[in-house]
Amino acid sequence: MKAVRNFLFNSLGLLFQGFNQFCGCCALIFCPFFLFAQYDTTKLEGVTVIGHHKLIDEQAKFDREEILSLASIDLGVLLKNVAGANIADYGGIGSMKTVSMRGMGTTHTGFLVNGYPRNNSQSGQIDFGKIQINNLESAAVRISPSSDISIPVSSKMKGSVVIIETFEQTFSQKPISLRSSVTMGSFGRKEVNSSIKIANPGAFLSFSGNIRDYNGDFQYSLPYETDSIRRRANNDMNEMNLAIGGGKKWRSRNGNAQRVKLYGSLDRSHRSLPGAIILYNGDANEKLFTSERSIGVDHLFIGKSLSMRSFATYNNHQLRYIDPEYFNLEGEIDNSYLNNSIHTGFNGKLKKNIFSFLFGNDLRSSSLNSSRDLGNPSRLSNFAMIGMDIDLDYFSTNLTLFHHHIKDQNIQLSHDNQYDRFNPQVQVTTTDKLLAKTRLTLWFKRSSRAPTFNELYYSQIGNTLLAPEESEQLNLGYFWVFDKNMISGKISGNIFYNRLKNKIVSIPTQNLFVWSIQNVGKVLSYGKDITVDLEFDISGKSSISFSSTNTYQIVQDQSDRNSPSFGHQIANTPKFTNSSNIKFDINDINIQVSSLYIGERYALNENIQTNLLEAYFILNTSCRYSFEIKKENILSVQAGVRNLLAKQYFHINYFVMPGRNYFIKLSYEI
Repeated sequence: MKAVRNFLFNSLGLLFQGFNQFCGCCALIFCPFFLFAQYDTTKLEGVTVIGHHKLIDEQAKFDREEILSLASIDLGVLLKNVAGANIADYGGIGSMKTVSMRGMGTTHTGFLVNGYPRNNSQSGQIDFGKIQINNLESAAVRISPSSDISIPVSSKMKGSVVIIETFEQTFSQKPISLRSSVTMGSFGRKEVNSSIKIANPGAFLSFSGNIRDYNGDFQYSLPYETDSIRRRANNDMNEMNLAIGGGKKWRSRNGNAQRVKLYGSLDRSHRSLPGAIILYNGDANEKLFTSERSIGVDHLFIGKSLSMRSFATYNNHQLRYIDPEYFNLEGEIDNSYLNNSIHTGFNGKLKKNIFSFLFGNDLRSSSLNSSRDLGNPSRLSNFAMIGMDIDLDYFSTNLTLFHHHIKDQNIQLSHDNQYDRFNPQVQVTTTDKLLAKTRLTLWFKRSSRAPTFNELYYSQIGNTLLAPEESEQLNLGYFWVFDKNMISGKISGNIFYNRLKNKIVSIPTQNLFVWSIQNVGKVLSYGKDITVDLEFDISGKSSISFSSTNTYQIVQDQSDRNSPSFGHQIANTPKFTNSSNIKFDINDINIQVSSLYIGERYALNENIQTNLLEAYFILNTSCRYSFEIKKENILSVQAGVRNLLAKQYFHINYFVMPGRNYFIKLSYEI
């Protein structure tokens, strides 16, 4: 009880401290904008309506049909289709996958599951290779500023955020919804997924489960062993996911609408870590065990002028790493970590004529216990926001100011430190009165990310004096939709300029075994991307769709002019990437052909020939046939080939990727 009481008092104190510092700066910012005339406009949460077209603010969004057609093995593979995304893939199915948007680093990308933030204060990274897609309703990536109240304040402060919605957390008009699938494929791939939802127009209760198993013993060859074929060892994986959800929505007599949702989930995985293939040593015996438990509740209120969402979630993440052959006195490594996080917040919008006033606050408490000598670090973070949307005849404007307060403590290491950052965001967007079926958007945002527990406290190299990394993004975007005869589509693109300051980097000091972590890094990123989506309607049940994303970005190291890597492209970051898909829908048959091109990049920040990684081109194809066995009972059979050309390649140096592989999937849906 004493610990709970201290947490509540500290939380309330931090909340009031954040708002007191915050509100004083905001009055001067927004007062001049009360001079504009009235204008009536229509806004939906997350969607701006232009004419008869909905222009989504996300960098990319995939609905369920697109997710099924692409047949990605996990969320990390799906995100390779997003413009500006660089996915670090450490070996294909079951491997770790992290996302970096426009060169900002993986820790600047947030992750939202059904509106709940998922965080890892220990490493700061999210492994998207563990996120399965069988129960996904949608997936999106958001970079630009947002006034959507479904996105928590802490996620709006991120450089970018990946947003997914799942089957077990959505309302349904069907009394009973059932989804079940079985997938089998190369290298011992086996997946079983089943989900059920019982619902009426105002409530639902759902359950889903997924088991995935993978041997991973694929063949590969190395550049220095062209006449030899090897087999990947210690690459097996086994995962289990369970989730339960429930919700109720209602409307009061005065017209106000409300909604409540509950969820709980359990994820467990056992993964072998094969490591990099270095010279002639391809053997590794490391193991990684993870277990994650989450529960949460959120409430949504929508009134005539006031809309508000509040949520609370608890996350317990356990990790155990074993290396039975490590060269130390014990002859092994067996480390365990327990990361607990409590996150709560609210987000609101008050509409008055042409103005919409935005406000919100998130409070997060995190702690880490480990078998290592990291102490017992804890962190209390507060994210406050106040802002305004202004809808004029020809432009709409968003002005938002965030306050980020962090309090770190580690009693065993006598560390007590606080950080405060103010981060503004500004966005100006044209309306359909100025440009019909076209939108231009100019925005600027500044964000920050706190150092992770590993960076602060890791044995012998941690630095408790680290300041948060800060990023600044400037973006000019355009969006054009068209619909003529049998052809419809959209073309969108961005020109961007980003700066990353106080980048946390590790540098050697006395020797290669003694390092220090410091705020010395600077990164400059600029470039452009373009996305083209076309659809050709051949007949009522037949169509051809084509989409392509192209990204060109320069991501340079600007840390030290005397360094040999100054002005060079950041490691593992290609300058040019392309993802293209063509889909044929012919009656009940869906045929998909997709490609991925990753340009040349370098294994290290020093761009010399010995560090050069070759470009590669991957071609995938799949075919799905769906038919109704009785009313509203759909049976689907899907088969596909990934890496059709059997390309041998690395995405990360010496982490070999699988060659040609196959899968077949049988699905049943009510």
